[in-house]
This record gives sequence, structure tokens and C-alpha cells, in this order.
Amino acid sequence: MKRSRPVLLYVLCALSAVYLFFTIYSEMTYITSEDYFKEEYFEDAQEKLDGIEGDSEQEEIERKTLNDQIEYRKIDNENYSRNHMSLLFIHLVGLIGIILMFRLNFNGFGMYVSYVVLDIIFRAYAYSAMPNFNNFLIMNALLSLAFIGGYYSVFYKLKKQNNDA
Repeated sequence: MKRSRPVLLYVLCALSAVYLFFTIYSEMTYITSEDYFKEEYFEDAQEKLDGIEGDSEQEEIERKTLNDQIEYRKIDNENYSRNHMSLLFIHLVGLIGIILMFRLNFNGFGMYVSYVVLDIIFRAYAYSAMPNFNNFLIMNALLSLAFIGGYYSVFYKLKKQNNDA
């Protein structure tokens, strides 16, 4: 009996693939960007930060956001190549896992779970000093668990159908 792909598998693979294509593109852009290391960014950002005057709530939010961006860039510049090459590799593992799962290969599920675990561990290691990072990490973990649960339910259903046939 030929196994057919459930609709949920199409939806999960499409959403995961779109996310991974954009993140892979983003990492490749970071790696090939020459502007990222320039000190002019920090000078311009500091000028913008100094140019924000007033004590209104909106200006305080803008000041905090800009300050967080500067801190993130400083943290990222410390190990720039290692961080983005590692993330590129990790996301490619996830993309291969999705392709395998779409082809109904259960090994793709293991690769996808490995991708999620590696991504969370690496980001926790590399960017833990970033402001508000814990919120990002928790949200990323919850969303990843939801996708893992969805993929597992698809493959569990397929396994049950094949055992009943």
C-alpha cells in the first residue's frame, strides 16, 4: 500500500521550509556582508541614541530598543564568523530533515529534532548575554516543540495506518 502524505505534513513542511529558507538567506547575507563589522555602525547608532531627547514613554522605548541593538551587535561581532557559519550549518541540517520528512522518511524527524536542539543550545551559548534573550529562547523552544509534536503525530498516524493495512 502506497503511503500518502497527510495535509498536516504539507502544512508543517511548508511553514518550516519558508522559515528555514529565510534564515538560511539571512545567515548567508550576514556572512557575505562587509558592512557588519564597520565601526561606523556603532558611531551612527550612538549619535541616534544621543539624538533621542525627552522622557516620554515612546522615546524611552526607542532608546532601549536602540541600546539593545547596539549591545546585540557588539556581542555578535565578538565571534561573528563562528556564530553565523554554525547557524548556517544547523539550519541546513533542519532543511535536510524537512525534505526527508516530506519524502515520508522517519530519519528526517530525527534530523529535525537534532536541528531544533542544536539551534536552541547554540543560541543559548552564543547569545545568552543579549538583552531579553530568555524571552526569545522560551518562545523559540515552545514553537519548536509544537512543530515537533505536529510532525510526530503525522508519523505516528502513518505508522498506525501501515500496521492496520
